[in-house]
Amino acid sequence: MNLTIGSRHEVEIQRVAHGGHCVGRIGEVVCFVRHTAPGEKVIVEIRSIGKQNKFVFADAVEILSPSSYRIKPACEYAGVCGGCDWQHIDFAYQQELKTEILKEQLIRLGKLSPDNNLIKNLQVKQLPGDSTGLGYRTRVEYLTDSRGRIGFRKHGSNEVVTVNTCKVAREEITGDGFSNVPWAANSELRVVVGSSGEVVRIAESDDAEYRINEHVDSFNYQVNAEGFWQAHTLAPKVFVDTALEMLKIKLGEHVCDFYSGSGLFTLPLSSAVGPGGRVESVESDLKAISSLKRNTRNLANVNIYGLGIEKWFSESKVKKVDAILLDPPRLGAGRNVVRSIAKIRPSRVLYVACDPAALGKMQFSLE
Repeated sequence: MNLTIGSRHEVEIQRVAHGGHCVGRIGEVVCFVRHTAPGEKVIVEIRSIGKQNKFVFADAVEILSPSSYRIKPACEYAGVCGGCDWQHIDFAYQQELKTEILKEQLIRLGKLSPDNNLIKNLQVKQLPGDSTGLGYRTRVEYLTDSRGRIGFRKHGSNEVVTVNTCKVAREEITGDGFSNVPWAANSELRVVVGSSGEVVRIAESDDAEYRINEHVDSFNYQVNAEGFWQAHTLAPKVFVDTALEMLKIKLGEHVCDFYSGSGLFTLPLSSAVGPGGRVESVESDLKAISSLKRNTRNLANVNIYGLGIEKWFSESKVKKVDAILLDPPRLGAGRNVVRSIAKIRPSRVLYVACDPAALGKMQFSLE
C-alpha cells in the first residue's frame, strides 16, 4: 500500500478523536483525519506518517458520503487557517462529539469504567447564551505575512493564511480596523477586548505593559493584557458560579486557590470565606502575580505566594485546609501535586481542566 505523504485514499470514518480529528483505517493502519465527521466516507490526503507506519494523519479533501450533521461553515477560512476544528458540523452535534471525546479520554487515560456514574452522566453543553459558537473570543493573536496582512497559521504549518475577519472573535477585535490596516511584516499582533468593550492592541515590538478591565458578577479585575484570562466572553462567570456552587464554601473556612492566575477565583473565594476565613493564592507566572497582587490588595484574608505548587507544598507550613481549587495550565497539575493535595486531606477538591487528555491522565489515587 502506498502510504506516502501526499498520497490519497478512500476512508470510512468510524468515530471522533481528541485534537480535532476523526478516526478511520487505511487497511490495518489507523488514520486520524481532519475536516470530517463520524459516518462519512471521504477521500483523504496523508499529511504525516507515524512511527513504524502504524498510524497516519490526513486531511479530508473530498466528501463522498456526507454526514447528516455536516453544514456549510460560517467562516470562509474554516478548514484552511487551522483555527477551528468543527465549523463544518452542526453546533448541537458538536456537543455530542465533544462528550464522546471527554468520555474516551477519561476511560482510556483515566482508567475509569464505562459504567462509572461520572461517565454515564457526563454531557458537554454549550455555555448559556451561546447557541452558535461564534463571536465569543475576547483574545486573538494574529500573525502577519510579508506584506503586513493579518492572519493565522495554517494547520501544522508556519504559512500565514490571511483573513478579512475571524468569525469566532468578538466584533471589536476583528474585521475593519485590523484586516484593513498595514501592520509590521512577519510579526505578531495580540488584541484583547475587556468586559466593558475597551480594546488593547499589542504589537510584537511593543514592550509596554497594558492592562485590561474585567468584571465577573460583582468582582472587578485588572488583568495584564498579555497574561492569561478565559478567552470565551461567557466563561469567567460560568466558571466562578459553578466553582462556588460545587465547593459550597462556608464562612470562616481555609481554602487554597492553586494556579490562581490574575485571581479569577481568588476574589470570590475571599468573599465566600469572609473576614474570619483565609485564602492561600498560589501562582508562579510573573505577569499573573502582578495582576493578582493588584486585584487582591484590599483583601486582608488572602495570602499570595509567587512560586510553583510543588515548592509551595515543600515550603508552606499549611498542614490542613478545608477546600482546594486548582486550575492548572493545559499540561495539567501532575502526579506530585495531586499526591501532595491528597496528603493534607481537604474535604473538597475542585479541579478545573482545559484539556481532556491532561484530565484523563490525572492520578486521583491516594497511594
